[in-house]
Amino acid sequence: MIADDPDAAGPDQEPDDHPQQDSHEGERYMKRIGLAIALGVALALTGTVALAARNSSGTMTLPAGNPFVPGTAISSSVMNNTMTDLANELTNSLDRTGRGGMLAPMRGPDGSVTAPTLSWTNETNSGLYRISASDLGLSVGGTKRVEWTSTGEVLTGTQSISGNTSIGGTLAVTGTATLTGATTLTGGLGGNLPANAYSITGLATPVNSGDAATKGYVDGAVVGAGVGAPVMSASSGTFTTTSTGGFVSVTNLSATITTHGSPVMVMGIPADATSGSTINNSATSGAGTSVILQRDGTSVARWYAVAPAGVTIQYVDVPAAGSHTYSVLVEVNGSGTVYVTAVKLAAIEL
Repeated sequence: MIADDPDAAGPDQEPDDHPQQDSHEGERYMKRIGLAIALGVALALTGTVALAARNSSGTMTLPAGNPFVPGTAISSSVMNNTMTDLANELTNSLDRTGRGGMLAPMRGPDGSVTAPTLSWTNETNSGLYRISASDLGLSVGGTKRVEWTSTGEVLTGTQSISGNTSIGGTLAVTGTATLTGATTLTGGLGGNLPANAYSITGLATPVNSGDAATKGYVDGAVVGAGVGAPVMSASSGTFTTTSTGGFVSVTNLSATITTHGSPVMVMGIPADATSGSTINNSATSGAGTSVILQRDGTSVARWYAVAPAGVTIQYVDVPAAGSHTYSVLVEVNGSGTVYVTAVKLAAIEL
């Protein structure tokens, strides 16, 4: 195709039959022949026009022969190469509908926690971004929830794990951790395990010397070993009575003990190292003294002595497991005064 010649005759014009005009027509004809020859030589010299390509920055350059210049011939080779080049570059571009895939790593800017590099059309503040060198972040709603570094992973917020989880190495938990279901710690615990006033339940019966034990197991072991928790009343001081019409309680001789079903030893013992503890009648002879030991208001043992002999309290009781209160009552038989001097009541589970 040749650009328009301003000297060419129009469609309604007829050339004059004059020698001068014939000379001009001949010159124009020779120019056209020369242009065609020059174009052919140029094409012969250049051959097929080389296709362009994108450089390492992704910048594309059109093939040689572009852009076209007004008033000059348009080369079919240049045009075909240009269209072929455009078709190649479109083929090598990522399709928005997902046709074809990337043939090289996809790269982008660092992004930020509020504008991550990889996000979604309907949620532009959630996705992946680069925090710094070897430091990646995952944001949700503009808030960092996960951070990956060359040394590990940091999770922020409430974590819910469903299914089997295997952790190799040290697990450090800051804050409250709720473990629902069975938890197996093969490597054991390092450091203290504070319960914060909560109970640890479901312990198995201990087998090894270092095993933890339940309260029931310990209580049973203590009672079986003959070691109880002794209780002791206050001192009776100097208590007296002349009652002959019934028993009266001795002041302070009352002791409450919690038992586990094992026998209980109940005794009257001296209140201190210097006082002589006694229960006797002031009569010289003939008068009697009765002493009763009660458990929870019911008599379990009784002693009787004739003056000047005294009474010693010593009894092994077998109550049911639970809390029990032991107390002492006295009565005068005949005459005289019963004295209870510097006595304490002690009870111990055997």
